[in-house]
Amino acid sequence: MSFPRWTNALTVFHPGMDEQHRKLFSLAEILWLSVNEDGEMIDRAVQDLVDYTYSHFAHEEAFLVNIGYGGLVEHKRKHESIFRAVDTIVDKYATEDRKVFVNELSIFVAEWLVRHIVAEDMEYARFIAQQRMRRATDTAPPSQPIAPRPPPADPIERLRRLKAAFEEELISADEFDTRKQEILAQL
Repeated sequence: MSFPRWTNALTVFHPGMDEQHRKLFSLAEILWLSVNEDGEMIDRAVQDLVDYTYSHFAHEEAFLVNIGYGGLVEHKRKHESIFRAVDTIVDKYATEDRKVFVNELSIFVAEWLVRHIVAEDMEYARFIAQQRMRRATDTAPPSQPIAPRPPPADPIERLRRLKAAFEEELISADEFDTRKQEILAQL
């Protein structure tokens, strides 16, 4: 069985949050790989993963407060449910076989991360993109309309430019998703 890994499909288009998500996946994989190690290494891997998870959630929640994200209360509830689930699994650590525990916790964290990023964190990614679009349209001079450039013929180049436009906050997340699907449909 291969371990779930972070991919670019999980990016929330915020370098700090993306880096923290990658680190969570790495720590979960380190735990998963420690299954045949001694108890001390497993203990350290568990502690690192749990500590970083709590730290990440605190950073993410502070970030959401800072950007004025309206879905913060619900997002915090999701984090709290994960804390309870992780605590339940860690409580079983003393009574279960280490291999069962290591596999259960590491797979749980990685699979939960994927679901959480796709379902919850992408919501704040869209919020950020919408805020950036609003700022861009509020500050754009009305007398100078931007003439669209014809799209390049190569679909890969079109995808690169589309991603660059999104990263530069020139288009919203919804527009990015729509255009991306159109380009991919042409392949």
